[in-house]
Amino acid sequence: MSNIGKQRIFVPKNVNVKCKGWKLEANSPKGQAFINFPRHTSLILKDNYLSISGDYIKSSIYGTYQRKLKALLHGLSLNFTSHLKFVGVGYRGRIENGFIILRLGYSHEISLFIPQNLNVSVIKRNNVKVVGLNLEEVNQFAYKLRSIRRPEPFKGKGVVMVGEIVRRKEGKKKKA
Repeated sequence: MSNIGKQRIFVPKNVNVKCKGWKLEANSPKGQAFINFPRHTSLILKDNYLSISGDYIKSSIYGTYQRKLKALLHGLSLNFTSHLKFVGVGYRGRIENGFIILRLGYSHEISLFIPQNLNVSVIKRNNVKVVGLNLEEVNQFAYKLRSIRRPEPFKGKGVVMVGEIVRRKEGKKKKA
C-alpha cells in the first residue's frame, strides 16, 4: 500500500456516509452523491474517518481513489467554484432561460446549455462563476467555456481562468 493509501479521509459532520462494500452513498443538506469503486476494494468507516483497503489495488491507484473520495466529500460540505474572466473588447456573457450566451468576437453569439446540477452566474458581464457539488463537472463546464475562445499568446485576449498565467510571446520587431 502506498503512503497516500494509508491516509484516512475525514468525513465532515454535515455529511452522512453509508459504506456497502465497494459502494459509497453520501448525503448532506446540499445534495447527495454516489460513487462505486472496483469490486476488489472495500471502504471502511471508523470514527468519522474513511479508509480504502483491498488486496489487488496497485499502489499507484490508491492516490486516485483517495482524491476522488476527498473531492466527493468536500463537494458535499463546501461547493466547488471556478471563476472565468473574458479578456477583450466587447467580450461578455449573459444568462437566459437555462442557457449562457457568449459574445466572444465572433460574428455570432454562442449559446451553451447549463447543466441542472451546476449554478452559473455572470458578474459584471465579463466574469463568470461556475458552482457545483462535483469537481469534475464544474471543471469540465469551465473548460468547455474556455475552449470556445482560448487566450491567445500575443495580446492575451480570450476566456481566462482566474489565476491562470497566460504566457505572452514577443511580437514582430521592426528592423532598424
